[in-house]
Amino acid sequence: MRYILAILVLLFFPPVLFGADECFDCHGRYKKTSHGRLDCTACHNDAKGLPHPGKLKKPDCAACHEGTVKRYGQSVHAEKNLACRQCHLVHNIGEGAGQCRVCARCHANVYTVYKGTAHAKGPQGPAATCTDCHDPHRAKAYEGPGPSERVAVCIRCHKDYKGKHAWLPHAELHFMHLECSACHSPRSEKGMLFTVRVRTEGRERNLSYDDVAAAFGTKKPARDLIDLNGDGRISSSEAVPFFNTLRSATPGTIAINGSIVVTRAHHDYSAVQKRDRVCSTCHSDDAPFYQSMYLVLPERKGFSQMPVKGSVLASMPLSLAANFILLGETKLHWSDIKALLGSKGKARQEIIRDLGFRWIDIIGIFVCIAVLFFILVHIILRAVFRR
Repeated sequence: MRYILAILVLLFFPPVLFGADECFDCHGRYKKTSHGRLDCTACHNDAKGLPHPGKLKKPDCAACHEGTVKRYGQSVHAEKNLACRQCHLVHNIGEGAGQCRVCARCHANVYTVYKGTAHAKGPQGPAATCTDCHDPHRAKAYEGPGPSERVAVCIRCHKDYKGKHAWLPHAELHFMHLECSACHSPRSEKGMLFTVRVRTEGRERNLSYDDVAAAFGTKKPARDLIDLNGDGRISSSEAVPFFNTLRSATPGTIAINGSIVVTRAHHDYSAVQKRDRVCSTCHSDDAPFYQSMYLVLPERKGFSQMPVKGSVLASMPLSLAANFILLGETKLHWSDIKALLGSKGKARQEIIRDLGFRWIDIIGIFVCIAVLFFILVHIILRAVFRR
């Protein structure tokens, strides 16, 4: 009778608990994988008995990898709807992970450049793989990280970076506002980013969207509050009232922080530029990033980058600038005077606003001319009316 009852139980109530060994009778190829050390039902929890249904539900990676999945949810890879299995082999999660060939499936053009560089060709194999610099679970859009975050990536390996740059004037200031690839990847495209900071009682933080909403009394996007004419670029006439409103309504001091970052990367970071070329590359009116200037504004979600038209910074009070100056940007040129004298009406008003601090040069020139004129008149009068 006991045997009959046992047979009936097995027929109608198949055993729920079974180990991986039973699974490996059919799925032996997974035995030596990284996940093969686990019981199969840890992931395939809908397999209640053997034989199980032909198709099981896809495992929930977050059940074991909760922290990783949470970080990944805020990455650009998650925004592109990339599933875990697109980079990881499900049963052998470690195989191929961290290898550039996996990244090259989507980033083929980048890898084509990188594989021929010094970073990819170390003396004993690759010196650095993609994931040594990029955490795929935290990947951000390239314009996201600031200079300090980008420098932090490089100094994981290049720890003596300060000693090797001791020759650089104001080295500490450079590392505050430039990333390494601004100089060591000449073929990368550079841009100048202006971020707005709030200083209160010795502390400093980034301007938040709540600050903007409170100052203007509206929940409109920050870009709509500064780009009044809707042309997609910021002019001095738009920037001045925007910042004046922020300064009057935000507790603390509003300041603008500038940095030079790579906006489009060329993944060859092997270049070591000659010292005598570094200064002239950036500190001149021909610096490439002057054609790519953006103001970073906080939004409800993330931030927006607004192209800057003209010398917007030069129209701001000097107290707004923080810790940086770029030679040549505020220097008066003959073309400025010609444009001013050759314009009329609204065009002249726009030029006057964009001149900013360069008005000091114009005033200085006219003062010098006036002084020389009066000296000349005085000499002539003394010569004519000898006294």
